[in-house]
Amino acid sequence: MEKSRPPALTSTAAIASPHRSRRSASSAAALVDASLLTSLYDAVGNPAGWANFMEALAQAYPGGRGLFAIHDATFQQSHAQAGGGWEPDAFAAYNQHFVAVNPWIPSLPRRPIGRVVPAEFMLPQRDLIKTEFYSDFLRPAQLDSGVGVTVEQSGTRHMIVSILFPQRTAEHDGDAVGRLQRLVPHLLRVAQLNRQFGGLEARALAAETALDRLATALIVVHANGRIVYLNPPAERIIAAGDGLTVLGQTLATTSASESQALQQLIKSAALTLHNGTAAPGGVMRLSRTSGGAPYEVLVTPLPESAFARTLGAALAAVFVRDPETKTVTSVEWLQHLHRLSPAEARLMQTLLAGDSLDDAADRLGVGKETVRSQLKAIFLKTGTNNQGELIRLALRGVAIFRQ
Repeated sequence: MEKSRPPALTSTAAIASPHRSRRSASSAAALVDASLLTSLYDAVGNPAGWANFMEALAQAYPGGRGLFAIHDATFQQSHAQAGGGWEPDAFAAYNQHFVAVNPWIPSLPRRPIGRVVPAEFMLPQRDLIKTEFYSDFLRPAQLDSGVGVTVEQSGTRHMIVSILFPQRTAEHDGDAVGRLQRLVPHLLRVAQLNRQFGGLEARALAAETALDRLATALIVVHANGRIVYLNPPAERIIAAGDGLTVLGQTLATTSASESQALQQLIKSAALTLHNGTAAPGGVMRLSRTSGGAPYEVLVTPLPESAFARTLGAALAAVFVRDPETKTVTSVEWLQHLHRLSPAEARLMQTLLAGDSLDDAADRLGVGKETVRSQLKAIFLKTGTNNQGELIRLALRGVAIFRQ
């Protein structure tokens, strides 16, 4: 008797229950969603990453074109930050003209945040086809429909993700809304993370800009002196190699004894938060190989962050000032601040740079009586009585900032 053969795998699939088939389809859809997550989370802290995500998202829809855009009705600003599936000329045309006539944008306020809706929710198809946006932009690209979601809203500012596609996709893709909806929790999270990153970046840039305007070098170091961060003034001082340098990755001076003293200040400052008996840094002067005025240095602890604590990092900040750096105050600033004439502002600028009244007369090419008369006018307008008061007034104001 011939032995019976086991049923083929295809036969097993053929007799699978409808419920199992639906579960398989659901699993396949979930895999599609998962394939997009890597590119989406690459956009955290990286604005350029949105383009890669939108390209991947557009490919998940037959004939799809993706747009990641920000619209603000108050400031009348609308702009697609990134796209997917577009020819460069078409994407440029959208930002240059068609975004202004996009008939879906006025309906953004009535779309709930995080809810994916079809294009017809924003504007009925019968009304869309009557618009310039459809006839001159959508139809030439064979785009008739789409889905979209508002990821973030603040006042009249809307951050949106949209996928446009042909009518045949709308008719045959029953998961068009669901595919994007499954990504919504991740889209919301990425938007939140980018908002947090933006706040941190703004704070860091503000601090860096302030120190740069004050011509103050900032060097962040580990307890062992290894450099973590240099701001632009610090980079300039290090590059000069005039008393302060880097050995390997460690901050050092050109004097062995001063290097030892600097390292001790850094170590004590960095360990203050972990050792209550450690001195919280201090100040010192660093001699310069050029023979110029010594640098003035302040070493201070940095507040411990959760991130630094996780890494086990004890950090200190080293501030360096060069006494020979002269801050040249803007003539325009002095004019606006104190309502000075151009000639009076130039004189005040010269005096703030350290020149005497006689030197200022020579530098400006005017007589001594002229500068004395101008100085009296400056005293009157600034409410000061002598050059000492005038300089103290300037040092308390924005005149100390570099342009």
